[in-house]
Amino acid sequence: MDYRLIIALLVIWSIILIRHTILVRKKSQENRDKERKILNKHKELEIKSEQSLIDIENRQNESDVITKRKHDSFLKIQESKRTEFERLLDEARTLKNEFEDGFLKGRRWLSDAYSEYIQAKDNELKSFLIVKPNPAWKSAELVAIIKQSRAEMSKRLKFLEYQVKSYEEYFPEIKDYKSAILDELVDFRSERIEDDETIDPALKFGFISKEEYQNLSNTQKFQIALDRYWEKNKSNLEIGRLYERYIGYIFEKDGWKVKYEGIIKGFEDFGRDLICTKGEKSLIIQCKCWSKDKVIREKYIMQLFGTTVLFEYENNIKNITPIFYSTTSLSKEADLVANRLSVQVCYENLKRYPMIKCNINHSTKEKIYHLPFDQQYDKIIIGDHVEEFYADTILEAEEKGFRRAYKWQGD
Repeated sequence: MDYRLIIALLVIWSIILIRHTILVRKKSQENRDKERKILNKHKELEIKSEQSLIDIENRQNESDVITKRKHDSFLKIQESKRTEFERLLDEARTLKNEFEDGFLKGRRWLSDAYSEYIQAKDNELKSFLIVKPNPAWKSAELVAIIKQSRAEMSKRLKFLEYQVKSYEEYFPEIKDYKSAILDELVDFRSERIEDDETIDPALKFGFISKEEYQNLSNTQKFQIALDRYWEKNKSNLEIGRLYERYIGYIFEKDGWKVKYEGIIKGFEDFGRDLICTKGEKSLIIQCKCWSKDKVIREKYIMQLFGTTVLFEYENNIKNITPIFYSTTSLSKEADLVANRLSVQVCYENLKRYPMIKCNINHSTKEKIYHLPFDQQYDKIIIGDHVEEFYADTILEAEEKGFRRAYKWQGD
């Protein structure tokens, strides 16, 4: 029995050992298969990685090639555009020159045609004077003499007319100064006379006659001259200057020192008609004495604001107040700009005011009064002395001890 048991145990042990061996081998085979798969996977990954690197490098090369091509293409396009632009610019210059030359020739052609028309009308008049029932030979000869000069003058006049219209077309802002510029020419003519300081401006500008000047008293003749100065028909430029003086008078009466920049400097005033100072306060004032049918545009408000900023910068002064005085209304845009830029807008109509400046000489302490047509009138500052003031009449000035300059006394 013992042997049987031992044999049985051996058999069982052998079976278990065989099965274990089979399982171990199977497991080992599975592990080897897994290792093979892992190695294969690793190789596949290496191959794919290498291929990816190759693909990336190829794509980078392709991208570089494409970028270079695009860059080269862009440079070519830019060069082409530059060449085309230069060509068009040359064509534009050529066209402009041809246009200007042609336009000038056209204007000259029209001037010549107009001159020929004038000559034809003069010839017609000359022929009529000769062939009429009672021939006017002398008149016909006179027409013949002046015909040529008249035709030439007509030709030049017409050419200048076209030229002025061309300037207005290319530079529309000229129209804003048109009347003022033409009025300024009258002042230039007056200045030639004004150079002669031996003539009283009251007589020189025709406010009184020679007989009145010689026969009337100083009080009478200078009052007449002042009244006629106010009543005479004035140009737009003169009205503008008078309005500036009136606004300046209002501020001087209130204790401000006023510099009449617009009148003294003319078109070089940078839009600063009046510069007013009182203590540490300063004002820049622009004045427009326009008819009621006109409207103030925003450009004038912006000019006043800009010139105020420039004045602050040039003089290292801050908080200067810009004020716009007008006799007519502002456009909606101008009103909006004035509000946004803090430009004060005041409306004041021109009215007669005391115009005689009674000034005390700083050196001699002499009391001299100045009339608005005197040469130094706008340079005289009222307010430096407590007794200085504006007089309404010559009599009022004389009663306060003021006199006109000796050279204008007529004595």
